Amino acid sequence: MRLDNLLYYILNLIVEGHKWQYQNATCTNTSPKLYYTTLQWVAIGLASIFVLTKTSGLNNDIVDYLLSSLSIMTGFFLALVVVVYEKYMKLEFNATTDDEKITDIKTWNYLRQFNALTSYAILISIVVISIL
Repeated sequence: MRLDNLLYYILNLIVEGHKWQYQNATCTNTSPKLYYTTLQWVAIGLASIFVLTKTSGLNNDIVDYLLSSLSIMTGFFLALVVVVYEKYMKLEFNATTDDEKITDIKTWNYLRQFNALTSYAILISIVVISIL
């Protein structure tokens, strides 16, 4: 795989992750006005304060615990994506009534949201592991 293809898929994953982070199964929610929610801005602020005040960084034990927990989480999420994709491939979307079509659309959107957010979480975990 070429580097430009890899970057394209990573950027597409980031865009889909941000898009589906704020949507529900009917796609009626809107994203926040300031790109992040209030809780995410608070987390960014706390992380910035931590980085600026603690110049020595984290001790080795905490880094080891973080690496272990993120590696386990990444492994679980990868297995979960594979299992859900396998179940998704067995679904049949052949609705005849309007209610069944609405249910099929909600199921489709939910599976897209689940895969996008789970893959986005895996990407964030891998980035944090490489930083640590």
